[in-house]
Amino acid sequence: MTGDQFDFDAIHSRMGTGSAKWDHALQQIPVQIAKQYAPIAADIADMEFQCAPAIREAVMKVAQHGIFGYASLPETFQEAVSCWFARRYDCKLDIHEIGLSAGTIPAFSSIIRSLSSPGDGVMLCTPVYGIFFNCIRNSGRRCVEVPLHWSAATDGCSESESAGRWIMDFAAMEDILQCDRISVFVLCSPHNPTGTIWDAQELRQLLELMGKYNVAVLSDEAHADISAPGKRYTPLAAVAGPHDWAVSINSPSKPFNMAGLQISAVVSRNRSLLERVLVGINRDEAGEQNIFALPALLAAYSPEGERWLDVMRSYVWQNRQLVADHLRGSGAELLPADATYLGWIDIRKVLEVRAGGISAADIDGDGGIEGVDASGSAFPEPQSSMVQLTDEFVAHVRDHYALTLSSGTSFGPAGAGFIRMNLAMPASVVDEACRRLVAALQ
Repeated sequence: MTGDQFDFDAIHSRMGTGSAKWDHALQQIPVQIAKQYAPIAADIADMEFQCAPAIREAVMKVAQHGIFGYASLPETFQEAVSCWFARRYDCKLDIHEIGLSAGTIPAFSSIIRSLSSPGDGVMLCTPVYGIFFNCIRNSGRRCVEVPLHWSAATDGCSESESAGRWIMDFAAMEDILQCDRISVFVLCSPHNPTGTIWDAQELRQLLELMGKYNVAVLSDEAHADISAPGKRYTPLAAVAGPHDWAVSINSPSKPFNMAGLQISAVVSRNRSLLERVLVGINRDEAGEQNIFALPALLAAYSPEGERWLDVMRSYVWQNRQLVADHLRGSGAELLPADATYLGWIDIRKVLEVRAGGISAADIDGDGGIEGVDASGSAFPEPQSSMVQLTDEFVAHVRDHYALTLSSGTSFGPAGAGFIRMNLAMPASVVDEACRRLVAALQ
């Protein structure tokens, strides 16, 4: 499928371009296998699509000028972000509720340090984006994990939600809050890797619970603009008030495939909180943009950029259906998602069979699997836990089919038995990746 001048079917080789995603894949895939199969990198979350023409034109205009000095920050940045929130999320922001950071992760780490002390607990719902763990631990804080729960469908769900959805365990959160020193709750919204969009009621309940225990809420909204066609996204700022200890990070990096340009908006209704975190971001030297970043953001948030985004979203959701069709009958299942271009695939049934017919009931409290018979396994011999089984399967797919996927274990122990697959690729590449994955599952 293409949309006017937007060709998402085109294959663009990124080998030798300094791509972290592809350099990482080629370093891991055995040379002989890479000769047998064209490598497919479907792990790291950036797209195989060229940026919107409007973004490329904006960057080339700056490049053609030829002087790459320090960049200023005019109010056009805050105005563009404010207009985008109003147009896409029906959320009105004052420009004084918006600040700048040089990318999502630098801001995330800085805000964690600004809102907590060494040794404090930072709560997060797992499985979740693995870099969060690094940021928290590298800052001398503790990761306090609360697993998400899968909820079966209830009356009133749309057809796309009929299989159920992931939910936060508020009761488990409060049990921990009552006895541990928690300073920050990290919200991944939409959730990576499950693709869940938290609704307004859930966000209000979260703010009320964390407010009760004086815990700040930090929301990573990197995938906010990659919702399913027809699915509405609710940012934290849409429900937070001026007294809520809540801050979010929003960026065009993921939805417009411009993560390398590193620019994000830091948003809070609480202006004293925003001032505090922006002081920290500047203290950590993460508050300056590069000369290409703002022109790219303005182009992304233009009508031309928005049209590219909407065509891309439709294309990715067609890829989701392609994956679901391939996996039908394989023992693996692509779980439904509200957002992101990432497929969260449940392979637990396959791993149970490979490990000797074990079931979830056979997994002990430490994740270990009792009575595993490793004979006859089509991938390296399973060891003593679902974590290891998952990692071994991902390594098998990489080493025998030149396909790199993300192991669910990289999102925390709660991700064991799952794999994540990047679907932001030309449909022909997704089709080939699925054929290899199904072959590995057999």
